Amino acid sequence: AKQVGGLSDTIGGDVEDISYSVIPHVLEQELGWQIERLERVWRAWGEQAEEIDVFGQAVDPARPDETIWIVGEAKINLTFKEAEKFIKQLTRARLHLKGEIFPVCFCYRARPEVRQLLKDADIRLVFSYGKMV
Repeated sequence: AKQVGGLSDTIGGDVEDISYSVIPHVLEQELGWQIERLERVWRAWGEQAEEIDVFGQAVDPARPDETIWIVGEAKINLTFKEAEKFIKQLTRARLHLKGEIFPVCFCYRARPEVRQLLKDADIRLVFSYGKMV
């Protein structure tokens, strides 16, 4: 079990690393935003620190004085449970970040019910091949 967990951590980290290249490219192409470096961070937005897979800032040239925070989740196969957990994390983030929050999930695949949950929560989904929905 320890080896499988380690493999999961390695692959999960790889997915996050890929998201740091794909998400900025997609947001620049689709929205015209300039993206500062995205990274994995830990924030204490409650009683304990929690990991945020994708975190950084963007600048919209049409609104250069406004802060846009990118807060995201990165998974190979984004599940309904993980999406629900991310929605709760966003609620905590909104209490602590000043400015606009652009929530985004990055994955290789997501079932239709997961895609619908994200759509209903106004969270963008970016696939590994560069499509944003």
